[in-house]
Amino acid sequence: MKQGVVAAGPAVNCTALVTDELADVIEYTNAMRGVAVGPVAQIALGQAGNYAQAPRFPGMMALLTAACRWSDSMQPFGPNDLAQAQRIYTAADPNARALLDWFIAHPDQRADGATIAAELGFPDNRLVGRATYALGLAASEEGRARPWHESQMGYLMTGEMAALFGSARG
Repeated sequence: MKQGVVAAGPAVNCTALVTDELADVIEYTNAMRGVAVGPVAQIALGQAGNYAQAPRFPGMMALLTAACRWSDSMQPFGPNDLAQAQRIYTAADPNARALLDWFIAHPDQRADGATIAAELGFPDNRLVGRATYALGLAASEEGRARPWHESQMGYLMTGEMAALFGSARG
């Protein structure tokens, strides 16, 4: 495991541990966006294991910066954001949609990724992480923050957000 600054901007400095799980998330995001790239270890680390001198790392800066960007324009979902919630729900891949369905069925209930993965029949909690990542990107494209809360204790979607996404589901 190596640590390095993967993106920096005026609003946030995203420092990340480059682990197999982070590599999986980035590769998953690339696949969802139709970007063809190789393994993150090959892209970010290069032969010497030096982030700054890795030959293919500069090409990843745009993707990583976009993934880490935070903006003051990100607004929480409100009761009038049904159209945005519908677009996110209908565009979600099957795993992300299953996670949204779980959140809708369990409003105001905090659970960790392993618990959610077990209830959804996922082989491990990495699929929960990938789904939250994809849904977070979709929400940011709508100018909205993630409709759930994350902490060391797990994930939680409030009853108001669960009702909104339940209406979006139809």
